[in-house]
Amino acid sequence: MRVRASTIKNRLWISRMKRDIPRKKLAALLGHKTTSQLCRWEDGSQLPNLCNALLLSHFLQMPVEFLFRDLRNDLVRRTTHFQGTRNTP
Repeated sequence: MRVRASTIKNRLWISRMKRDIPRKKLAALLGHKTTSQLCRWEDGSQLPNLCNALLLSHFLQMPVEFLFRDLRNDLVRRTTHFQGTRNTP
């Protein structure tokens, strides 16, 4: 299932700001030499891979489902036609 990153909003920037973590420091924690990749994730032009999403969740102390809530909700809506899936609490 392909997802266009530019259409998915995320909460990376606001979560980073609330934790008072400079972009350069978070990029370094993720093992990146520059902030360019983190900038692309924050502006929604690209999505992080699973490992980076889990690390972002760890460092920002927010669940992945919160950081990428719109993406999660979009994926759940796309799968409602499958029987046996849990779409509601």
